[in-house]
Parts: sequence; C-alpha cells; structure tokens
Amino acid sequence: MSPDEVVNAAVRMLLFNVNSGSCVDDMLQDQAILFMSLASGKSSLRVSHLNNRSKAVIKAIETFTEVKINVSPAEVGKGTKTRRNILIECEGQGLINEDIVPPEDSLERVDTTV
Repeated sequence: MSPDEVVNAAVRMLLFNVNSGSCVDDMLQDQAILFMSLASGKSSLRVSHLNNRSKAVIKAIETFTEVKINVSPAEVGKGTKTRRNILIECEGQGLINEDIVPPEDSLERVDTTV
C-alpha cells in the first residue's frame, strides 16, 4: 500500500466517524461499553454501528454480571441530515477503586467560617 493510499484510507475513516454522529470510533466502542458497565449510575454511548467485538463484550458483561445493556436505534440530526445510529445504555455496577478514591470519612474537613 502506497503512502497516498494509507492517507486516503485514514481520511475516509476519520470523515466517516466525524460525520456519523457517534461519540467514539469503531476501535474504541467495545472498551467504552466495558467501562460503562463498571461505572456508577446510568451511562449511554452513541455509535454508528455495533461491531462484533462490542456484541461479544455485551454478551460477556450480561453473562458474568447483573448489568443489563440496552441497545436501541437512535436518530441524530434534523431534516435531510438525519442519520441512524445505535444508542447503548446501561446502569453500571458502581465499582470504586479504593486505592484511587479515598472513603468519604477520610477526607479532610475544611473550616469555611470567616
């Protein structure tokens, strides 16, 4: 593949992702879904299409955890520029890494009285 062909392929991929209305590209969506399932609260992610890796990650998450992931069609834009996307939503497990986020009671109390 010549350098020109590599550049053209990269630009086509970039333009597709920018114009798709999705939040992440095809390579990142499966990783984002995994982090959504671990996070606290409701998470949502808009993608242009659901790739096979993401389908496998969703199946694994739902098999090994109690997290249920909702995948539904979504429309982006108005008028003639309406695009069909996929909306992925879930209520995460709410895992907290205690090594990074200290418990509430260990935080210093700051006196704000003047």
